[in-house]
Amino acid sequence: MTRAMNGSSDYNLDQGFSLFSWWHFFWTFMESVLALPEQPDLLPGIIDLLLDAVFVVDGDGYCVCVSSACERMFGYTRDELVGRRIIDLTHPEDRAMTELVAAKVKQGEAQHHFINRYVHKNGNTVHVMWSARWLEQEQLRLAVARDITDLKLAEARLHHLAHHDPLTDLPNRTLFQEAFDLALAQAGEKQEKMALLYLDLDLFKPINDRFGHEAGDQLLIAIAQRLNAEVRGSDIACRLGGDEFAILLTGLKATEVLATVLPKALMRLESVFSKPFLVGTELYQMTASVGCALFPDDGTDRETLFRGADSRMYAAKRAI
Repeated sequence: MTRAMNGSSDYNLDQGFSLFSWWHFFWTFMESVLALPEQPDLLPGIIDLLLDAVFVVDGDGYCVCVSSACERMFGYTRDELVGRRIIDLTHPEDRAMTELVAAKVKQGEAQHHFINRYVHKNGNTVHVMWSARWLEQEQLRLAVARDITDLKLAEARLHHLAHHDPLTDLPNRTLFQEAFDLALAQAGEKQEKMALLYLDLDLFKPINDRFGHEAGDQLLIAIAQRLNAEVRGSDIACRLGGDEFAILLTGLKATEVLATVLPKALMRLESVFSKPFLVGTELYQMTASVGCALFPDDGTDRETLFRGADSRMYAAKRAI
């Protein structure tokens, strides 16, 4: 597995081929072609056969020559690109990092596997991995770019699947615990409070037994959608598994927790279950048992707070 530098994050490459070997082959090939006496006629045609895009950029960052693959990658014709600063096509969030790396190339530091984003002519974001070196004699930067947008989108989909419940699309237990630990650290630093609400649906199993698992799944989806619509933007709702859900309330001031935030949160939960749900072909009134734990009042670590909220939830369920 190869680690590649990204303008905003690291990128894992496991593509079944060695990109380093490809770059090495390309540079060696280019040097061989440039050495041929007939290279002025041969080189443009060869470059245009490459699937990867080739840029030749002057010391001020203006495109001097580009291959035909650039139009496929960015949507601009060769005539539109030549004479244009390549940095102008770079995604605004990646420009500073890209300019720093381009400066290193100009200083003679070849760059391999650098990843950044560009804006296609149609407005879409293009994820590009490129390698570049400086041609001292010609005072030009030669770069080869590969479109890895599909790989980045696939990576994002895999990350989403790994951190979200496949049925309801709410954050799953893994993502919730990561967010919980981060919120704990921030609450400790800022001397704030946070609240964990633990929900367990009442009498869900009889519904599953009566209407079937498919109807039960549709009910869970409907409840998740209502929950997600009721939480504040700073809060997180998740499905822990089965018929259990949790909500994390963050950034709470000590004076407002019991007076306003918790009562309002509980009212929003009541509104989730205030209207009946369609189960199969029937309307069914659902309820849920709720337990709450506060940081730091009921504990200062995730395990203690989860146990406290879980215990109070079961106490509420026994009282039904």
